[in-house]
Amino acid sequence: MEKFNFELLQSYQSFHTIEEMDQAVRGFLYKHKEDLSEGTISVLTQIWRHSVKVIGVSFARNDYLAEQANVSRRTVIRALNVLMEKGIIKKIPTARKTGKQGVNILIIQPFVSI
Repeated sequence: MEKFNFELLQSYQSFHTIEEMDQAVRGFLYKHKEDLSEGTISVLTQIWRHSVKVIGVSFARNDYLAEQANVSRRTVIRALNVLMEKGIIKKIPTARKTGKQGVNILIIQPFVSI
């Protein structure tokens, strides 16, 4: 586990512009929309909305994502697992200064069209 700081977030930046990130998420939604539940799409939308300070990287907590997407915390965890399985996002765990688990860094992956 890595310690959480802004330089760490910038090292995981996966896009140069917001437009590139938007195209990638839209591509994933076009390809996988029928495979994703409504709750999973809501969670992806919230991750997408919170990935603009460092383009493509979100550090929103599961509780916050659940509140914003209007789903349960458990649904967020299931949604993250589905999104990682499909290659839409990548999750990096971090550690607090005390050594305990910190917030997860969620990285939207570039979309490779076939």
